[in-house]
Amino acid sequence: MRRRDDEKLERRRRLSLVLISLFIVAIMVFSMIGFGNYGDSGTGDFAYGSQKFTLTQQGFQTKLDGKIVIVHDAPLEKNGSRILFQSVFGRIIEVEDTGGAATLFTNSLYRIVAFDPATPAPGIQYVEQARFDLWQSVPNTIGAVTTNSTLYPTLPVVSCADATPDMVVLTLVVTNESVATLSVNGSCITGGGDPEAILAIKDYLLLATKGVFDADES
Repeated sequence: MRRRDDEKLERRRRLSLVLISLFIVAIMVFSMIGFGNYGDSGTGDFAYGSQKFTLTQQGFQTKLDGKIVIVHDAPLEKNGSRILFQSVFGRIIEVEDTGGAATLFTNSLYRIVAFDPATPAPGIQYVEQARFDLWQSVPNTIGAVTTNSTLYPTLPVVSCADATPDMVVLTLVVTNESVATLSVNGSCITGGGDPEAILAIKDYLLLATKGVFDADES
C-alpha cells in the first residue's frame, strides 16, 4: 500500500514539473511575440536616417564603424534638444539634452562614467549595464563611483570637481522620472531618469559618438 502511494506521489510530482515547464515555455513564446510586435510592418525594424535598427532577442542590432552593436533603444526622431527612442521594453522614451551633453561627451578625449554605488536595485543593475556598454563601445571610457565602496574596490572615486575639458565626467542618477534628462555644468554631465531611461541616455550618447545624429546638427 505504501509503495502504491509513493508511486502516485511520484507521478503527480512529474506531472507538476511538466506543467510548470510548459507554462514557462508559453510565457517565453508570448514574451517574444510581444517583444517584436512593433516597427515597420510589425517586423521590429526601425530606421533613423540611413541607420537601420533591427529588433532581436538581445536588443536592437545596428552596425557602427563596421561592427555589430546591440542597443536597448532605437532613435525615432530628433527635434532640437528632444530625442524620442523606441525602447526594447515597449515604451517610447524621451531624452532631453538642453545643454549639449552629447557634443561635450563626443568631443572629449577621455570620458568617465560615474554612479552612486549605494543606488538601490533594480536601478543599480541598469546603471551597471549602461556603464559597461559605454566602456565597451566608446574608446577612452572608464567607470568610477561617486563615493568609496567596498563593492567596487577597483573603481576610482570621481566627482564633478575632477572634470576637465579633456576628461568629461558623466554621472548617472536613477530617479522616478520617466523622461531622461541631461544637464551640463562645465565639463560635468548629469544624466537622470528611471532605470529604463538611464539606458536610453546611454544609447543616445553612444550613438552620438558614432555620428548617428550628425546630420541633425548641420
